[in-house]
Amino acid sequence: MPSLSLAEDNKRGELFCYPIKKIHKILNNIEALDAKYKNVIDINVNPKFIIKDGGSFPEQFFLRFDNKIIDVPVDKTNGATPTFLTETYKYPKSEACILDPLRSKRPKYDEGLYFEMGLSPFFINNSGYHDIAELEKGARDGKRFYREMILSPFKVFMPNTDHFAIHHKNFQDEGPPLFAKTSDGISEIKPLFYDGLFLVSLRELRNIKAKGLIVNLDSYDIKPIVSIKYLKRFNTLRKAGKI
Repeated sequence: MPSLSLAEDNKRGELFCYPIKKIHKILNNIEALDAKYKNVIDINVNPKFIIKDGGSFPEQFFLRFDNKIIDVPVDKTNGATPTFLTETYKYPKSEACILDPLRSKRPKYDEGLYFEMGLSPFFINNSGYHDIAELEKGARDGKRFYREMILSPFKVFMPNTDHFAIHHKNFQDEGPPLFAKTSDGISEIKPLFYDGLFLVSLRELRNIKAKGLIVNLDSYDIKPIVSIKYLKRFNTLRKAGKI
């Protein structure tokens, strides 16, 4: 077992560990959702590391339970951790540990190396066109999904997921080509931007009486999400260790 521990002063330290007990609860909550909430959006659980700072993958990723170490291999080509979920079900009281000396001096919740579970609900349809009824239902269902991920009484205060974030690997620095279909024709939409996300507001689409949203890309993902105001609040709370 590495003889390292979390650093002081809210830094990551060479060895960064966190409990996994909430993961199964969240997955079970989402699994129990009625099918009517999953016919427009759904999750695709795929635990993997994402490098956002141009650095490298961690030296080691493992589960720790008492004095036992359970290694979780990381695919260095895409960050995938195919055995992670299986091992967490075997050791539900363990903690996940990331051995990453290169980022040891960074803040505890730095996201240069990001571990993505795949719990965000994405639209099933990615044909390039989303009519307004689909977007409105996805927004309503998105709020229900996210409420199941909040394991506290505060879930009743979950804000509306009335924005849509569009993901595409080739549009990390500039917005994707987005258009609104209206009775008057097709008009371009300039997305909002925050923390690496390009967003479109449902209110904006309603204000221009859009019949639908056109995403002029061959391959993309789109998900319902809260407004930038709430994204900022969530980031502040998360960095303070309150959520």
